[in-house]
This record gives sequence, structure tokens and C-alpha cells, in this order.
Amino acid sequence: MAGETTEIRVDIAMPYLRRSLLQVWGANQISFATGVGAAAYAKAILDGKVTRRGLFPPEVLDTETRSFVIAEAERRGYSISRRRLAFAAVPE
Repeated sequence: MAGETTEIRVDIAMPYLRRSLLQVWGANQISFATGVGAAAYAKAILDGKVTRRGLFPPEVLDTETRSFVIAEAERRGYSISRRRLAFAAVPE
């Protein structure tokens, strides 16, 4: 709609420390968060979902790969919600 700004908001909540420890003994919330992202992306590579070579940020992943990585993170205990917010344009 004219005069509106759209923002997509993504909220990510990591599992509590106790749940992290049940999955990976000795993990803390930072190591678990790092490991889940790396494991999900490595699984995408092994499953042939990533065909690009080189170093690039996750924001440039194609929709299929991004959805796969998000689903893997959710499977490992992450809570991910997405919302589209619309704001009226502010007059200058």
C-alpha cells in the first residue's frame, strides 16, 4: 500500500541451558548456538542443498537452503517466529 513501510521481523529464542546440555554435554548457550548453526549448514552442504563455493553471508542463501537451515535449527530446539509489520509513512 502506498505510504507504508514494511518490515519483516524474525525473533529467535535459543533453548534453555538445561535443554542444550541434554543434547550436547558440556555445551553452554553460546557454544550450542554456534554449533547448531554450523551443523545445520554442514548438513545442507552434505545433502547437496548448497552448490555455491566461497564465503558468503547467510542472508544471500536461496529460499530452499534458508528454509532447510531454519528447519534444522527448529528441530534442535530453537524457537523461530516471523512477522510482517506495516508502518504508516512519517510525513517530512
